[in-house]
Amino acid sequence: MLKNLGFQEYLSIGYLYLLILGVVSESIFYKMLGINILYFASLSDILTAPLTLLMSHWLIPVTIVGLILLLIMANKLSEKYNAKHNKEQAINTLIVGVAFLFFGFFIGIELGRGTKQKSLIAEGKTEPTYQITFDDGQIQKVTIIGQNSTYLFYVPEKGKKLIIALIDGNVKRMEVL
Repeated sequence: MLKNLGFQEYLSIGYLYLLILGVVSESIFYKMLGINILYFASLSDILTAPLTLLMSHWLIPVTIVGLILLLIMANKLSEKYNAKHNKEQAINTLIVGVAFLFFGFFIGIELGRGTKQKSLIAEGKTEPTYQITFDDGQIQKVTIIGQNSTYLFYVPEKGKKLIIALIDGNVKRMEVL
């Protein structure tokens, strides 16, 4: 199945996979907060979303590497106990398995993040992590829910509503509290 593909085909499949993963994962998270992220995100934001999430906490890449190693070990055991199993089929199965594993992992993380953020916002229990100074001089302590190249998604201190603000021409400075 994947044996006769060249570098360009692998690159195209990877790009398409990253695009689908980014659209689905970002859409799930922001839709739970009542936002259609496709109105606010650029293509580069969608493509980098899975990578941003992957590097957001050290436990996520460690878990993914562990799951991939588990799949490789299961594949080796399968080869050992199944004489009819050929190497090409095993590699194809492993690649498809890892692709589904990544997809399910990212969907699960985004569902969990969205559910948690939605309940924290509804209860007004978000803890401010940043202080934003706007161009008009106003200063607010906020919890940043998300950010892309153009927009900032935040909840003000003790607020129960998500606010979307343009970064360019609106936000002067952001400080970590």
